[in-house]
Amino acid sequence: MPALETVFEDLVGTPVSERTPHGPLENRFDRLYVILISLHGLVRGDRMELGRDSDTGGQVKYVVELAKALALHPSVYRVDLLTRLIQDPAVDASYGQPQECLVKGRGELGGAYIVRLPCGPPQQYVRKELLWPYVREFADRGIAHANATLAAMAESGRRCELYAVHGHYADAGEVAVLMSSSLDVHMVMTGHSLGRNKLEHLLASGAMTRSEIEAAYAISRRIEAEERCLDNAVMVFTSTKQEVDEQWGLYDGYSPQLSRVLRFHRSYGRHMPNMKVIPPGLDFSSLKVSMPEDPTLREFEQARAVQDLLEKPQPLSPRATATSGATSPRRLEAGQEVEPAAGGAGAGGTAPHTPSIASGGAAGQQSPRGDSSSGAADPPTPRPAADMALDPHAGPPIWREISRYLRNPLKPAILAMSRPDPKKNLTTLVEAFGKHAMLRELANLVLIMGNRDNIDSMASGSQKVLTQVLKLIDSHDLYGSVAYPKHHTQMDISDIYLFAFATRGVFVNIALQEPFGLTVIEAAAHGVPTVATKNGGPVDIMATLHHGVVVDPTNPDAVAAALLRILTNPQTWDDMSGSGIRNIMAYSWPSHCKKYLESI
Repeated sequence: MPALETVFEDLVGTPVSERTPHGPLENRFDRLYVILISLHGLVRGDRMELGRDSDTGGQVKYVVELAKALALHPSVYRVDLLTRLIQDPAVDASYGQPQECLVKGRGELGGAYIVRLPCGPPQQYVRKELLWPYVREFADRGIAHANATLAAMAESGRRCELYAVHGHYADAGEVAVLMSSSLDVHMVMTGHSLGRNKLEHLLASGAMTRSEIEAAYAISRRIEAEERCLDNAVMVFTSTKQEVDEQWGLYDGYSPQLSRVLRFHRSYGRHMPNMKVIPPGLDFSSLKVSMPEDPTLREFEQARAVQDLLEKPQPLSPRATATSGATSPRRLEAGQEVEPAAGGAGAGGTAPHTPSIASGGAAGQQSPRGDSSSGAADPPTPRPAADMALDPHAGPPIWREISRYLRNPLKPAILAMSRPDPKKNLTTLVEAFGKHAMLRELANLVLIMGNRDNIDSMASGSQKVLTQVLKLIDSHDLYGSVAYPKHHTQMDISDIYLFAFATRGVFVNIALQEPFGLTVIEAAAHGVPTVATKNGGPVDIMATLHHGVVVDPTNPDAVAAALLRILTNPQTWDDMSGSGIRNIMAYSWPSHCKKYLESI
């Protein structure tokens, strides 16, 4: 018999929409307005400069893709991603544009947009630790923008409900607290990387002293903001149960045991947010691989098509009657029957660009599955790497850039891709590779460590990591066996994973703490087996996709043993590669957004 608290957890934790035949969003078609906030970093929709600095990493990609995917939901009319307006000559002029359309939706104002608000030094790009004095200024401008947008939508004939204000990271979480209290709307949060947890791991690693951590990360101010978020949020989204218990459980504002009690016995003297575990999504459309149809996206498209049919006046004729009874809804335009467009354009607007699952590889690119078909019920099995005909000199440009570092680029590639940050733990991977002769003989090491022109011009933390990596390469005499290209673009990322696939290599993410692990999901989508950290999101990802193993990130011998187990056993490599591909739709963005909105 299950424990009583487990029964309570199951009952209380189930969204109403999952316990009743009709969810609360069903009757609010195109009526919701959602605000996301990501204050720091360089945020834009195209040509994201991921890895340019420590503020422009996976969180930027996460919030942009979340905004795009939310705009696909039938109940959502508009999504605004609020960030800082940056008019610094040292960065691209696009970051100084007040608004950027990510997805064009229905009507004049519908869709997903990046909205950039002035905050702090007007012509200076500053790191996030220096933005704390300007949080209230940003919140005031955000409140004014939200009120103006709601009024504009009402004037255009689309009266919308502000559904939630969602802060991403501690600084944006504090902005969301201030905005939600003024706008009388739900405040929700995603922590991404938590101060208490980061402090604990950095101190344990010995990489920095307490005073150095405070100076580099303003960690006390960050923890203060996170506690304030816990005191105000109705819901905190996490990627794993481990994040709830082992990371948020470190805070005064949250206790896993007390939370279960408060959720069942309402208390007006103690607030605690609901922790909702929803795995992060992945925008498969940017990957140069073929994918199966996403059933959740198809559900969204059908709902919009049905709504188009109901909203558009229909002539009373036998032809119209026959159409209305069809299994697949159609619209009548100019007296002719027309299939509904993907995303369902309304009568008053342009059909939104759908950031959906890619139907095939990009032009001129071989899919790692070995085909270009789409829409199959089951994803095809990947072709053997030998059939991919890896030619470093004729392949994509990034393949040639990687290969010029290597004596034998055809050896399996042990791939790591992250910015050079101490918590990403790249030095342990280099040490594991350098210490084990069999690993050096069997494989190459490929390190994609963001973009750099000159190490001396980088942030101090990045300088330190890159210097340590280069010293380890020199110490173990790894020249000709390690590639560390200086530049790559967003368009190169899929090709980088395909390089590892084509050489029957392994992807590695052994961060000291990994909140999401999106790179682990990307590797699975490309059919690349993975060795990942046991701390954070990869634990749940591996349990879902079964495409690799988790290890202690502080143990170089354990990392090397896991890599050798996969590289020396062809059947293990094939099984892990195929499993990642078969199960990948568990991490689609439409699936994430459906759970997200129903939870709130």
